[in-house]
Amino acid sequence: MDLSIIIPVYNHEKYIKQCLESIIYDLPQNTEIIIIDDGSTDNSIKIIEEIHSDKIKIFKNEKNMGCAYSLNKAMTLAKGKYIGTNNSDDFVEKGFYKQMLTVAKETDADVVCANIADYNDSTKEIVYNKIDLGNLFIEATKQKFDFKKKAIEVKADLLLGHWTASSASTKIIKKDLLKKYKYIGTKANDLTVVYPIMAEAKKVIYMPQLYMFYRQVPNSLSRRNSEIEYNSVIETIIETMKRLEKINEAHDKIEILFFNNGLSYFTNVLCEIANENVRISTMKYFINQMKHYRKNIFTDMKKSKYFSTFLKQNQITEKIYDLIEEEALIDFLIKHKLDILIKNNNLLKIDNEVLKNEIDDIKKSTSWKITKPIRNLKDFINYIRRHN
Repeated sequence: MDLSIIIPVYNHEKYIKQCLESIIYDLPQNTEIIIIDDGSTDNSIKIIEEIHSDKIKIFKNEKNMGCAYSLNKAMTLAKGKYIGTNNSDDFVEKGFYKQMLTVAKETDADVVCANIADYNDSTKEIVYNKIDLGNLFIEATKQKFDFKKKAIEVKADLLLGHWTASSASTKIIKKDLLKKYKYIGTKANDLTVVYPIMAEAKKVIYMPQLYMFYRQVPNSLSRRNSEIEYNSVIETIIETMKRLEKINEAHDKIEILFFNNGLSYFTNVLCEIANENVRISTMKYFINQMKHYRKNIFTDMKKSKYFSTFLKQNQITEKIYDLIEEEALIDFLIKHKLDILIKNNNLLKIDNEVLKNEIDDIKKSTSWKITKPIRNLKDFINYIRRHN
């Protein structure tokens, strides 16, 4: 068997047909599609059975066990030399796996990687997240590439320098590498597998013109986050760091993971949570878990060659970065947001009502630790307005 494509399925009757039809189109003969039904209560499995493809093999969990369990179970059943994974509500370009498998066999690559395109389920709008040297969150390589080519051999650091590359769904991977690592966690469980594999891979091929479509569904249960799930991400990141420590010459990958998947998640996701209690709680949990993993990690990472690039691309000054380690979270939230407004020349464009709502949203306590920075923020903005 050349290729096994693994699809965990849980209640995606609306999307599973498009998912499978996009995969099956022009799929090579010597391939299999392994479906793990994770206790679906809708018509997902009935729809799959109606497709009548001899490439599809259906296995069922006795009860709902979660995505990580289903992926690990599928790995024990897969017979392919290469393994691909797909979410049951996402889909791929026609010929996606044939193109990747052809290149893999021609080059004997350990990993072949494509791109992610965000697909808005409501508007049908597509945003193509192509990886190139101009949109890396951190510049992890000095290689020069011709991104117009169909396939190019790259260093793993190029792909890990972009947020989309930590996804297993964009890749086919040699089973010999993949079977060494188990998926864990409820969110971002790809990290625990993809990062160690990329650290060990001898040959990585990137296909710039090929896309997997990540479906964005408003209020989807699979895209909704609870505090437990937010916290699961940091637990997954730390477990991935521990796995990387056991791999020779993987120190750079730990730094890339810290900035690209750790702090970027902290600043772009946790800091933007609408519920303030959840926002502060998850931010604290993130910091405490990082310090538990390595006591001085925030100070140590200031020595990283990626530190200055991270600050620049996330519009953070070193003084504001230091507030994270100090756990001065309210100060961090206010000063970071204010800094971005000043740098983007948007400070004077703030509507008074918008400003009032922003302040009221943060100000939920009578504690002077909270009210003092709020007053400072109001005074500072009023001062700017009076003098411009």
